[in-house]
Amino acid sequence: MTFLKHTITEVHDPNTGLIDGIRFADLLALSHDEMGKIVMRTVAGLRKKPTSDKLQPSLLKLYVLTLKLRDSLDHSIEDIRQFLRAPHPDLNYQTPLSHLMDNKFKEIDQLVEKLRAEEDKNEERLTQCVQEFLQSHSLKKDWSHLNLSKIIKQTKRIYRDYQQKEPEKINPKMRSFLKEFFGISQPVSGLMDGSSHQNTTNNAQEIGEDEIFDLTDKLRDEFDSIYKN
Repeated sequence: MTFLKHTITEVHDPNTGLIDGIRFADLLALSHDEMGKIVMRTVAGLRKKPTSDKLQPSLLKLYVLTLKLRDSLDHSIEDIRQFLRAPHPDLNYQTPLSHLMDNKFKEIDQLVEKLRAEEDKNEERLTQCVQEFLQSHSLKKDWSHLNLSKIIKQTKRIYRDYQQKEPEKINPKMRSFLKEFFGISQPVSGLMDGSSHQNTTNNAQEIGEDEIFDLTDKLRDEFDSIYKN
């Protein structure tokens, strides 16, 4: 629902709408002891009244932080849980969760904002890569109608999903998506601003299999350069 896109519905009490500390702990896979330390309450107090007014300020800080992480991590709760428990070099290899349990919300918020800014720069770099490719292969074509952010978000998701366990599948998955995006195979609805089947078919006249292979290789090189450990 559009009106609730900015919310984390799983952590709200359905009767009062207040943030529920127990529901929130369950969502983030935190123990009640860990959540109690974050909100500076005993486990008994947290369990007795998880929507207490006294808990709301601390829960709201955690809520905003979780929203930022959700936006940056493609709504993956698994990735948010991993971020909270993974030692981070900017924190002297302590975990973000340990800082939150010490009520150091400001430090973690600053870290998240720094990482979000870096990711924005990475997406700009990837977008420029696609733009330069299109210009070099289709000088007579106006590609301004394409929603290039969809290319970046989807190929990044593919790269992240397969990088660790099945890296050999990254390029084939990217090629399959790009073929759909440019109308070489069945079009993907909604990937173009004001897109239509006719638009994607026309794109295929300019972008063929060879170009899709080239673009995939270029994007893979950029992703490896940015993200590969």
